[in-house]
Amino acid sequence: MLFGFDGPVARLFSASTAREAVRDLLALVAEHRGPRDTGAGAGQEAFAHPLDVLRAFAQDRLGPLLRERLDDLELQAVPHAPATHNFAHLLRTLHASGRRVCVVTDACAEAAHRYLKPYGTLPLAGIHGRAEDLGLLTPHPACLLRALDSGAGTATTGLVIGCTVAELAAAQRAGLRFVGLARNTTTDRQLREAGCETTVTSLAPLLAAAGSLRPR
Repeated sequence: MLFGFDGPVARLFSASTAREAVRDLLALVAEHRGPRDTGAGAGQEAFAHPLDVLRAFAQDRLGPLLRERLDDLELQAVPHAPATHNFAHLLRTLHASGRRVCVVTDACAEAAHRYLKPYGTLPLAGIHGRAEDLGLLTPHPACLLRALDSGAGTATTGLVIGCTVAELAAAQRAGLRFVGLARNTTTDRQLREAGCETTVTSLAPLLAAAGSLRPR
């Protein structure tokens, strides 16, 4: 079982703080962009989330600098990120049924580790975060495949719980089933238009389903 971090576990950025993070990253681009530089040059309106900026600059010389800055922004966001209701209960229920659960995320792994630390001994098989190679962000399936290689299931038995079209596309490329957590109609529409067959508005139905699983 592969559990997305930003959304299914916590809301690392709100819409407004995501825009602030985008502005921060683009200001860094403007500061370091030379007159001969080409490449990603879209304005802030093109990016809804700071991860969109990293994807746009994945092959740019500024990519590593932007990745380090977003690491800092994500770690600063951790103390203020609200938890998703029932996420810890769901993780423990899945573990009790014999399922191995990994957290997979395009955020830096340290942010996820730091966020989850106060919850004590959550039964996680691993936390797999952003790789140094920004070309491996979702929709590339690399992070999901790393989690599967660690023992979190197989392509035929694995399931991803996520919130974004990029996560859905990564799951599709890896041959994994996907459940979309869509807490508003816009997210639900985006996921369904991208081919998501199952969406839920909260973790409650997944918790109910997990409680009826046969132990492995």
